[in-house]
Amino acid sequence: MSVEVQLEKESYSTRELMFLLHLSYSAIHKLVKTGRLHPIKIGNKHVFLKEDIERYIREEQEKRNKRITNSSIIN
Repeated sequence: MSVEVQLEKESYSTRELMFLLHLSYSAIHKLVKTGRLHPIKIGNKHVFLKEDIERYIREEQEKRNKRITNSSIIN
């Protein structure tokens, strides 16, 4: 099962990313601290690049698909 997300912009603020991924600020912060998302600083703001967001979404979908496949093998 794959969910297609169309990212129209090249970069997103933390607030926009929270809305896009349905995550809290602290969840986004944790993803940054653990190296799963990589913001860049432009001026005095941190933004997330489209490519990095797409990579994160793809990795999450792959993990979810793997869990679903493994659970269906067990059952």
